[in-house]
Amino acid sequence: MPDAPPSMHAIASATAEEFDLSLAELKAKTNRTDIVVPRQIAMMLMREVLGLTEDPKYSLNMIGKFFGGKHHTTVLDSVIRAEGRMERPELARRVERIRIAFSNGSERDITNSAPPRPVKPFRVTGRRLLRMLEAILTMLASIDQKLGAR
Repeated sequence: MPDAPPSMHAIASATAEEFDLSLAELKAKTNRTDIVVPRQIAMMLMREVLGLTEDPKYSLNMIGKFFGGKHHTTVLDSVIRAEGRMERPELARRVERIRIAFSNGSERDITNSAPPRPVKPFRVTGRRLLRMLEAILTMLASIDQKLGAR
């Protein structure tokens, strides 16, 4: 019988500890980089470790509620940004240390500690698809603008 996955509180606490923050600091409404990056990492790990993918909006809402009522789109943006930051070796090592903390010190991958839940397909209406594509285009334009400024 597989172990139960860790709670949101446990993931946030482990992340805060790895980054030398208190849980209150991690959940605080601040845009300081030294807090935002660990918060984004915690959101990414919550989504990854807890397998919150059956109903993405619902799961993102749960994570947002945990972090003081953040909107599900803010959580999604944080997850995407955290995944992008994993290219930085030092940050990737820190995230791996958090993952190992949940596996009781063993090297096994905690994302495989419970059987994966089947993902329910969801319908995308034309209007919803258009809004999603517009959001993607906006994000790509922003990224392009930031890269062009270098």
